Amino acid sequence: SCGKKATDQWIAVQNNRLPDCPWQHLVFTLPDTLWSLFFYNRWLLDALF
Repeated sequence: SCGKKATDQWIAVQNNRLPDCPWQHLVFTLPDTLWSLFFYNRWLLDALF
């Protein structure tokens, strides 16, 4: 339905290309307005994860 099968197949191919490992890497982008907040209050960023 509406590309779901193709999307699921693409995801399966990509997963097979990746090494089998117990970790994942995520990247988050912060708006410029929040950079200084987290820079001076690192514990806030650590608390998110």
